[in-house]
Amino acid sequence: MRVESKKQRVGFVVFLFILVSVICTDALAQRGVTASSGPSPKHRGFDVDPYPTLSWKSGAAADRHDLYLGTDEKLVTKRDSKVHIGLLKTNRYKPEMLTLATTYYWAVDEVSSKRPSRRVKGDVWKFVVRNSTEGYVADILFDGGTGVAATKPEKVPAVKMTGFTVENLYDSKETQNVFVRVDKDGVKDDNGLILYPDREPRYRFMMVFGGTTRSHVRAVTPEGCKNVHDFWANGGGYTGNCAGAWCAQRKNFNTCPLRYHGAVVGGGRVSAILPDGKTPLKYWETPDPEDKSTWVQKTWKILPRSPVADYYPKAFSDYKVFGLREAGGPKVEPWRLWNEHCEALFLFDMTRCIDGPNTKKYFAAMKNPWDYSDPLNLDYNRLKVANSRQIKSQNSCAIWAYKTSDTGGRSVPCSPHPETDLHMGETKYVQAAIFKYVHAGFGRHTAKASLTSGDVRKMNNNSKPGYEKIGDKQYHHFTIKVPKNTATLKVELDGAKYDMNLYAKRGDFAFKGERDVISARNKRGNDEKLVIERPKPGVWFIGVKCNTGIETNAKYPKLFKNYKGRLDLLNGIAYSIKATVNK
Repeated sequence: MRVESKKQRVGFVVFLFILVSVICTDALAQRGVTASSGPSPKHRGFDVDPYPTLSWKSGAAADRHDLYLGTDEKLVTKRDSKVHIGLLKTNRYKPEMLTLATTYYWAVDEVSSKRPSRRVKGDVWKFVVRNSTEGYVADILFDGGTGVAATKPEKVPAVKMTGFTVENLYDSKETQNVFVRVDKDGVKDDNGLILYPDREPRYRFMMVFGGTTRSHVRAVTPEGCKNVHDFWANGGGYTGNCAGAWCAQRKNFNTCPLRYHGAVVGGGRVSAILPDGKTPLKYWETPDPEDKSTWVQKTWKILPRSPVADYYPKAFSDYKVFGLREAGGPKVEPWRLWNEHCEALFLFDMTRCIDGPNTKKYFAAMKNPWDYSDPLNLDYNRLKVANSRQIKSQNSCAIWAYKTSDTGGRSVPCSPHPETDLHMGETKYVQAAIFKYVHAGFGRHTAKASLTSGDVRKMNNNSKPGYEKIGDKQYHHFTIKVPKNTATLKVELDGAKYDMNLYAKRGDFAFKGERDVISARNKRGNDEKLVIERPKPGVWFIGVKCNTGIETNAKYPKLFKNYKGRLDLLNGIAYSIKATVNK
């Protein structure tokens, strides 16, 4: 009886062990154990190659990976079939080709083959495919005209840090003219310095420094202000510090139409909003005794989800920047930025600024002051759902971003002055990060037209959309559909008396140096011919570049003062293009 009892006990223990193992295994399979992590390209990465290899760290015990990839965040979040790549056996995937200057969203749901109907949803990650650096006179136009500072590029550390090329506008006499038209050595243009003849931007982005907002906007004139807006709306970026940020809020510039508060008065006075959300409170700040200038030094908070933090993670690891100088720039309540077009980047940390006569009294009246000790308290969602009026007033946003469409540029108004390093080392990273973020937000390119096989298209009329002349160093793009079983695709370019380049690429815009771009191998000259044998079917992009440019003899040219050579390029170059599909 004891033996049977012992055998029964052993058998029962074995049975329990097997049962527990099966239950645990089944539970693990049902749960998928853990979600995917460690994405590559990294989450919120910039300047990603258009031919990336997507990879991630698999969740424990997951042997299947459901991948979603697309340009619509909502579709990826919903796991819509339109962005479903498939159920993969490996944790790597290489897309055929991604579009330049485009934000992509992706997610991986982890699955166990033992329970394929059960899965663990992964986070939605995003990255931005890099822009082409081709097709512009310079990366940045430094606007230092009437009423705003003529800061020299060599005095801005961020220029050297980013490697961007710069042209500088120095004096007020030019400001009143060149935003609308240019008159140089008897040559007049019809479009002004910031726009090509087709109203596309001549620069990647423009930077407006501090000074006097009103006098600058008046000098640019209403027509010039419209050109600034067109520059931004057609893809060019805009950023400005202090007065430059105010310019972006004015009706005439209107590159960032947000409601804002602030006061441009002397003595470091700025505005806040009392807990009722309406009553303005103005308080004075005492300059730092160690600061020999008259500007006020403050501490600034970086939102943990702020994209600019990704450019210099070591410099911004503590989510703080000390030493940014403030002189009356605009500020926005973060809750006004909660929409699909806006991003809060830096918050003005009022609890750490130097106490003025009203600030202590103001904060003492708050019943529930916001806790700044944990940077995650500044998370967008937690701020968004908070009902406390105090939060709105304490977290005045001093640097924010605005972008309305894929084809439009990004505007980043900046209340403080990070453009000069001085003795505060962190500030240069702020300006460099802003430069990079504005540059990454350059609008997607658009094609002039879809070419009809065998037809000659003459680009010679600046007043007729789609037929405009090409500017100096600019690209024009065209498309043509290539059917199956095509024998040859022949593209012919007549560039008159100018040096022109011709490129072609299947599926995306054709720029010099990009992968899979086919270049016409003609010698330097105006006529180009490109013949592609047995092209793959699909949409082919034709890129035309005006390789001739206006010459300058200065590293940082003062606009038009250092220009020489073919000034007639300012009005654009007429040319013709023909593409022929032969079966």
